This record gives sequence, C-alpha cells and structure tokens, in this order.
Amino acid sequence: MRDKATSRYKAFERIFYGKTEDEDKHVELVKERIPYAFGWNRKLNEPSRQKFSSTDSEEAWESNLQNQKDLLEKYGWLEKDVYYDLNSHGYRDDEFIGSPDSIVAIGECFTYATGLPIEMSWPYLLQEELGTKIWNLALCTTGLDTSFRTLYNWLPVIKPKMVLLLENSQLGREVWYIDEDREEWNTQIGFWSDLDWQKELVESKTERFISRQKNLLAIEQLCQINGIDLKVISARERNEIGLSNWENNKEKKYALSRDLMHPGLPFHEAMVERWKKEL
Repeated sequence: MRDKATSRYKAFERIFYGKTEDEDKHVELVKERIPYAFGWNRKLNEPSRQKFSSTDSEEAWESNLQNQKDLLEKYGWLEKDVYYDLNSHGYRDDEFIGSPDSIVAIGECFTYATGLPIEMSWPYLLQEELGTKIWNLALCTTGLDTSFRTLYNWLPVIKPKMVLLLENSQLGREVWYIDEDREEWNTQIGFWSDLDWQKELVESKTERFISRQKNLLAIEQLCQINGIDLKVISARERNEIGLSNWENNKEKKYALSRDLMHPGLPFHEAMVERWKKEL
C-alpha cells in the first residue's frame, strides 16, 4: 500500500507540481523578455523615432483633423510637431545606464506625456528645475503590473537614489500570452478590451483592490531592497489635480495634448509643483 501511495504521489508531483514550477533555464528566457516595453520593441531591438504612440495614433490625428480641426488649432497642434524618441527597449528616454545620483519617474500616460513633446512632460520639467537626471520609465495605457515589471528589471541597472511613482490607473492590467509559435508576449487589457473576460477582470472591484495592494507593496519592497527612496502620488490625487488644473487652464495653448484626450502642458507644470512639495 505504501509503495502504491508513493507512486501515486510522485505521479501527482510530476503532473501538477512539475508543470507549475519553472526551471532555471525557463526563468532565464523570461528575464530576456521583460526588459522591453512591448512586444514590438523586442522585435525591433533598436532605438527608434515614432511620430505616433498609443491613443495619440495616426488614425486619431486624421480623425481630429477632419472633425475637430478647430481644437487642434486652438491648442497649438497644427504648428507643433510631436515625436516619440524611444531607446532600444522602447522607453521614452536615452539608453539606460548606472547613475546613482539620478531619479526614476514612472507611471502611465500622465508621466509618459502622451500627445506632448517630451520637453513638456513633468519628468523633463522637474529635471530642468532640479538639475538632476530624471529617467522616464513610464508607459502609456498600462497598470501597476507594468510599473512593477519595469522597476524590477531596471532599478538594479540604473541604481537611482529615488523613484517617483505617479500611480497608474487601476483599470489597466498587463497579461502575458503564448502565440501559435509558442512565443510569449505581453499585452495590456482594460475597459477597452474586446474580450469579455478581460473587461470583467478590471471591472471587478475586488480584483482591482487586491492587484493594487500587491503591486504597491511589491514596488515598495523592491525599492527597499535596492536602498532607494520611494515617493508616490495616488491616481486619485492625480485626477483631482488634473480636473482642477483643466478648469483653470482649458483656454490656454497646449492645455490639451495632441490626441485631444490627455492633459497638456499646464497639468505637467502643476505636477512639477506637487512633486517639489513631496521632495
């Protein structure tokens, strides 16, 4: 009986435990994938200049030219170009190097500065005021999953003295899938997703709460392990700043970004003042 039970246990261990625990060789493959912002950056694997990005797409530009040209003119985008200069891993900054006196800024569109020249982003503006290099590791339309992954990979490389997290929305998640060639890729899911299970995942208040707590605690621990100071401004406060700033500045040039969806230069200037209080 004992031999039979042992045999059954080993079969169970081989079938279930063996399929869920990754071997070292698989972990190494994972570590080769995760430094890149998105799948297309991994395929390209070199610096690039993009004219459009995320919601600031060519389709949105053409549609706005046709249907909202007056707003593009009002906010200055008929005479101002926007480019996205990305490093070889897909981030809107120079190639990452070790710089112990630097600061890392991370978040989503409100830090990436979707629809704006990089010179109008709060990390760039704050960098100019402080005279300290601020790396922009933000990625548009992403959640805290992506921010954790990014920091997990790049904090040991950059070795900054501080991380400034402008919290991502809880309505975005990062998941990884396997394609028909058995290769793994990351994708962002949210209320914009086509599949019902993806929408339901981010619509669940319980799922959002647990995911947020896990990621914030993981980011805090990651910074502690690396001896890095962490400052966080919540998504709720960010939204409050954005709405208040919009009411006071909505008639100004560049008050709205080129995609006519995201806050413009006045918001980023307001975030600089808010971060200066935090620092």
